[in-house]
Amino acid sequence: MSRILAILLGLCLSQIVTAQAPQLPEGVLIRLRLLDPRLVTLTDTVFDTKYAGDTTDLIGTRMLTLEESKELWGLLEEECLPLEVEHLCGHKPIYAVEYVDGKTVTHLMTFSGDCKTWTRGGDLWVLGGFKSLDYMEKKLPPPTVFQWALRPRARRELLLDKPFFELKKTAATAIPASPLPNE
Repeated sequence: MSRILAILLGLCLSQIVTAQAPQLPEGVLIRLRLLDPRLVTLTDTVFDTKYAGDTTDLIGTRMLTLEESKELWGLLEEECLPLEVEHLCGHKPIYAVEYVDGKTVTHLMTFSGDCKTWTRGGDLWVLGGFKSLDYMEKKLPPPTVFQWALRPRARRELLLDKPFFELKKTAATAIPASPLPNE
């Protein structure tokens, strides 16, 4: 009986480890990608989110320094919680984080502030805060038309027929609402 309990505990712990941000090995840097959160492909630069078969336009890329990579990893370790999503508004990622070892991408995670979710390996999880998104925003700011994608329940105008660089109207005012669970 104790052996069965030990096996079950091991399985549970392995699930928790899987859901956390992967460790940042020595010498590995983080490449930050800014994505079109509307999940549209209207330009020649398309990014595969590795979640639900979604692709979207890639707006920008920034390779973080070693110090920046460690700082962002610390925030991700704190906020990438092993909690399954109870609500589902869809996953509209505005950022992708890639761990890059030389020229090889070892891990890919995507982040949606609008849905307060993150993905890794095709699984969807709850994002436990906004410090990591705030940090990403400082390092690679999105166009003002996509400010809504950084926080839940923000007003948005989803013009799906134009590439991001043709959008002119800003629709980033937050809707006053009660806090979401876990906030």
